[in-house]
Amino acid sequence: MTVEALLPETEKLYNYLDEDVKLFQRISRRVFDDINSECFLSKYESYPEYTKYIKRHYNILTRTANSIVRSEKGRHNALLELKKEEQKELTQKIRVLESDSQSIERRVGELKDLARRNKITPKQLTELRKRKKALHEWKGKLERLKTRKEKLERQIKSGHIPLTYGSKRNFKAQFHLEVSGYSDFDDWKEKHYFSLNHNIFYIGRIDEKNCNQIVQLTAQEDGKFSMKLLLDLPFREEGKPKTIEVKGIRIRYCADLLRYYLSAPTKEEGKRPISYRFHKRENGKWYLQIIFDTDDIKPKTDPARGVLSIDYNDGFLAVVELDSSGNICSLEKIELNYHGTGGAALAEIRDVSKQIAIRAFKIGKPVIVEDLDFRRTKAKQRKNKNKYYNKIIHKFDYSRFIETLERACNRQAVGFAKVNPAYTTKIGLEKYANLRKLNVHFSAALIIGRRFMGFSDSIL
Repeated sequence: MTVEALLPETEKLYNYLDEDVKLFQRISRRVFDDINSECFLSKYESYPEYTKYIKRHYNILTRTANSIVRSEKGRHNALLELKKEEQKELTQKIRVLESDSQSIERRVGELKDLARRNKITPKQLTELRKRKKALHEWKGKLERLKTRKEKLERQIKSGHIPLTYGSKRNFKAQFHLEVSGYSDFDDWKEKHYFSLNHNIFYIGRIDEKNCNQIVQLTAQEDGKFSMKLLLDLPFREEGKPKTIEVKGIRIRYCADLLRYYLSAPTKEEGKRPISYRFHKRENGKWYLQIIFDTDDIKPKTDPARGVLSIDYNDGFLAVVELDSSGNICSLEKIELNYHGTGGAALAEIRDVSKQIAIRAFKIGKPVIVEDLDFRRTKAKQRKNKNKYYNKIIHKFDYSRFIETLERACNRQAVGFAKVNPAYTTKIGLEKYANLRKLNVHFSAALIIGRRFMGFSDSIL
């Protein structure tokens, strides 16, 4: 779980972070380039040895070097897994495109045979010309996908993943300043520099004071927190303090849980390593992001009392509350007015997820959803076939909704579970829609909840 707090605007703290982030990100880029090189393991014996080398070379704290190496190693592993997923999707797209191309090729062959025997009609002749053009375009696309797949396979095999720091889009914007919304090159350079230098990450350990060596958070009597930040070696001056202390940090979410982790004496009693990320936003302010594990939080909801099941649809949610016997207590339709991956859609999803989690906490029932993955479905989409269905699938933001809802439930100590989505709509429509005067979406939500509760619903 990650919670965020605004840091007080003290000159000493902000000046230090502005200087430290330059060094931190410069070392991070060097470390990622080393890890991303094909000869990394042959050049360095192990990651601990490489961490020691980075510490000596840049004269930084051991914990700083360890945080950078582990963070960049995690980034590289994440990019590698992303490339593997991309490879799977490409394989699916190629398979679908090959199948469709073969079907078109057979049809073109049939029409050509009619043309050779002078038995083709004007309508069939028009169809032949269209299909030949489509076949040419699809074969070209197929070759491009195969080339892209071969490139991905080489990257995965070698472990060398191309990465543009600050995003490829921002980097290319320097060549099209006016189109990209920049007044001049200096304007682009300033914003690109900010995109490269706005994060500092310090990993925590359970055996260190306050669960972190460099950043130590302490609870105050007034409900706020104070922070002691250990200066890195290049920024220390002889005769001056080695730390920066800041008071009055207000943490809105999970503050009680954080106090519990900080005060716990041992791991068995709840102590956890706490990592910190200093994040600078475009408004010039620094924020403290606190990252800790919440695997020991027990939900305060009881499935024996019933569940709150949700069926996700294009533009709305069908929410059904069930009692302990699997019967309907209430129905609610929650509208989703925004679609796609924009900021407005994300804000709406967060707001709706929070409302659902609070409601589930008040009634003491867990939240149940379907375990769906639309990545393979989107990869199987066919061009010019069922455009309405393709449009709906591309609008679906199910993965982000489920991720946001799960985090909201964790914050409220609400149980959250996913069930097998097989035939929920079909069973609900045929078994309960007419019987209980429900539409297809509420019927599916009913089946989702009952399936989690162990009721066997099936159709003959």
